[in-house]
Amino acid sequence: MKYPKTALRLLHGAFVDKFKLHGTIASAPNLIVINISEKCNLRCPMCLIWESRNKFGQIEERDSVFKLEDIKNIVKQVEFFKPMFYFVGGEPTLNPDLIKIIKYIHKRGMITSLTTNGWLLSLFAKPLFDSGLDFISISIDAATAKIHDKNRGVSGSFDRAIEGIRRLVEIKKQNKSIFPNIKLNTVITPWNVDELENTIILAKSLGVDEMSFENFSFYGRKVLDRNNKYVAIKNTGNIIMGMQVEGITPFEENSIKKIASFLKSLPELSKKHDLALSNIPHTNNYEAFYRGEFPLSTCSKCYNPWHTITLRGSGDLEVCQGYVVGNIKENKLMDLWNNKKYCYFRDIIKKEHITPACYRCCNLNSCFTKTRKN
Repeated sequence: MKYPKTALRLLHGAFVDKFKLHGTIASAPNLIVINISEKCNLRCPMCLIWESRNKFGQIEERDSVFKLEDIKNIVKQVEFFKPMFYFVGGEPTLNPDLIKIIKYIHKRGMITSLTTNGWLLSLFAKPLFDSGLDFISISIDAATAKIHDKNRGVSGSFDRAIEGIRRLVEIKKQNKSIFPNIKLNTVITPWNVDELENTIILAKSLGVDEMSFENFSFYGRKVLDRNNKYVAIKNTGNIIMGMQVEGITPFEENSIKKIASFLKSLPELSKKHDLALSNIPHTNNYEAFYRGEFPLSTCSKCYNPWHTITLRGSGDLEVCQGYVVGNIKENKLMDLWNNKKYCYFRDIIKKEHITPACYRCCNLNSCFTKTRKN
């Protein structure tokens, strides 16, 4: 086994989740998510980060704060319990220290992964392979450049991403390596509903290891008003991740039925195309999700505050929803993990299960009915 200590940590986390052994004090985190670059070279209209980046004031002059020395300081505090490191953005490949950072963490026996839009992947394919990177997720939202580029906001983004994927797959083959595991991730949007199975065919032809379909994050005015009232009382975060839409949902009923049918058929499609397929985040009712119904607090679940540390480009430790418990420039990381503010937020989630801002969060296992299952 490549990472035995990490495997034990994951088993422990799964056991705690299954039996709901959660208090306000958490054991060491399994995952450290780092917005390693707040800057991005694409302009995705459904991006979950843009609004929060503006509110945090994380503009260009504060970008790429995570240099190698910053990461070394973090690693010193967490190395003994071997968490996974997941690099996001913005666009991670815009951080000039990225490769050195991955190499450093890899040499210390911890899992590294990143998500990229693929714009620079052709240039980074060999350095990423040589760095020891374990997992990479590449955003491909359609099987055609026209739809993908609309989803990503910049012309040419499809062709550059495909070129980079082919380059990385070829390097793996040449070296007879199973790492990094290559995943294509497709965000389901109102614009690519008719492209979904074609993206599976594309993924298979490219020779990647797996593919995931990510449910669209969105919210309307009613959710925003509901959250504003909640924040005024509870003093939690006031950022709702996702695209703000007119009305309740941006999806037409015909599209909702197509999406639900497609996602329900993923097990069969996986066999048909001989490719591992998944859907994130989990929900027990696709139709209710895309029609804009509010998830039930009685059965929806989020364990993220007990498992995951998320660091923004400014050094802020953000639990979620823009709720910040401190900054690693001023405090030790593990001191923030169980400080008073973090425990307060965990207590809310433990008692109430969800807040209004959880509405379409990518970390929420949303539940709409107890009788209907997908």
